[in-house]
Amino acid sequence: MPKKEVNILSVLAIIILIATIVTVLVCRPIIITERNYKSVGNNIYYTNDLLNEKAREKEQIIGCYKIISDYIKENYEYSFFVSNFNYGYLSDEDQIIFNINQMQNNTIILKNRYHVVVKNNEVIEFSPFYDDAGFFDKDKSSLTTPTFTVSQIKRTAAKAVKKTSCVNSLIFPFSRGEAYLEYGKDDSLYYKVVFKSGSYAKIDANTGEVIDTYFDDGIVYNR
Repeated sequence: MPKKEVNILSVLAIIILIATIVTVLVCRPIIITERNYKSVGNNIYYTNDLLNEKAREKEQIIGCYKIISDYIKENYEYSFFVSNFNYGYLSDEDQIIFNINQMQNNTIILKNRYHVVVKNNEVIEFSPFYDDAGFFDKDKSSLTTPTFTVSQIKRTAAKAVKKTSCVNSLIFPFSRGEAYLEYGKDDSLYYKVVFKSGSYAKIDANTGEVIDTYFDDGIVYNR
């Protein structure tokens, strides 16, 4: 076989290989799963992700969850999600400060956030994080009950990802997302589908429509 033809075949083979890789990266399925919450005392909910990211000693933090859970049982009839925690400053290293949001029907209520301080195995402060923070009672359960399920919004979330550029899909392949319910400060109920590097899509839980997206290449899509 002439050398020129061999070179052409080699180039064609490389082009086919590159095209195959691009197709696999861009067209691979997007897997979206529902967030798996852990609980303590049936009134404190948390995720392992936060523990893995920030806890110096996981057992110590889970022990604090139990302390907060007991405190809540004595004073309130509500459930909460641990959205964040930080260790005390140099002036008071024994303190661990938690941010918790009221949780109803597996929905995180953003404006009902509370600041909780644990020290020496007891809650020494439980105060509103926002001035207008309150509580959702059972009579408001309809506000946190979605019309659509996670399985029903998966395709919509996947389409939102596809609105990013091909280059973005190659560099930041958003192949996995985690979905959970939030009740926003604007009284909207939506699924937040979180991907890597802080990227997300918000899907209205009652209409199934995309209401907001952010991807870490800076692309923002609003309806």
